[in-house]
Amino acid sequence: MTQMHMKMIGNWEIAHFDEPASFILYAEAYLQASRLVCLRMQEDNSDNTWPNAAVAMMLAAHSVELFLKGEPLAKLFSEKPPKI
Repeated sequence: MTQMHMKMIGNWEIAHFDEPASFILYAEAYLQASRLVCLRMQEDNSDNTWPNAAVAMMLAAHSVELFLKGEPLAKLFSEKPPKI
């Protein structure tokens, strides 16, 4: 019998990142999930349904939202405060 080894995952993997970086990481993950749904729909015609298409679109839209939250914040966090 083949043993299956599973890796324990949790939010501690990204706990050391600041908020903007976390938004960017989640944006990438949502976009990847959207892409995987689209690929599955393309490969298997029985998965080519409106509910799956709607989910793919919502995942992509949420990815954009998270990117738009994270990117400007990342720039703010990286800027040095003005000297007075």
